[in-house]
Amino acid sequence: MTAWAFPEGRSGLRGRLGLASAVGTAHPETRFTARLPSSVEGLCFDASFDVVWARTGGGENANLEAMVLRHLYEVARRVTATEPVTQAEAVQARLNVVLGVPAAVDGGQVTLVRARAILTVDSASREQMRAYEEMAREASMERARRERDLERWRYLADVVFSDPALARMWWLDGHPERLPELARMDPIFDRLVEISRTDPDDYQPYDDTGEYTAGDYADEGDHAG
Repeated sequence: MTAWAFPEGRSGLRGRLGLASAVGTAHPETRFTARLPSSVEGLCFDASFDVVWARTGGGENANLEAMVLRHLYEVARRVTATEPVTQAEAVQARLNVVLGVPAAVDGGQVTLVRARAILTVDSASREQMRAYEEMAREASMERARRERDLERWRYLADVVFSDPALARMWWLDGHPERLPELARMDPIFDRLVEISRTDPDDYQPYDDTGEYTAGDYADEGDHAG
């Protein structure tokens, strides 16, 4: 994708680049437009720049204006490439702080005296970015839920199910109305404690015939639930 997008109709270099210099200024002033990347591939900022530059060294035969524009584009790209298009106003403010500082270009042949940028974003890109951000939030929440569940399961395995009495109290706390069932569920709790004390590498939930060994008590208390 072409980084710079310019109007047509002018002749020579300025016509090919679509540049327009102000008349009567001490230094050349250039206006140009560009597409700048955002933090999401395929979504871009539309930028327009007003640039003032000055020859400060040799390079009489060099295309000084093109040097300035390449430098400016790279500076702007580094600022916008990590930002979402929904933050165009804030990104524009940051970019203009950077562009307001004079900078020597290509070893000092030319100086970027100052520049100012205006960033815009079309409505379709903003909507796509909002959808992307919503998906990212949902994914983050799902990861948090999984981590929370994992921590809870680890606590059950390492603490609750490592102690037969504690395992029974944990179950009874969640099912106080089922106290009469507790005694006949002893085999289930004994099995849970046995599993929690087994090295994960040694635990085999199936016997040699392929039967699920923890399933002998499947009908007792719905797996302690």
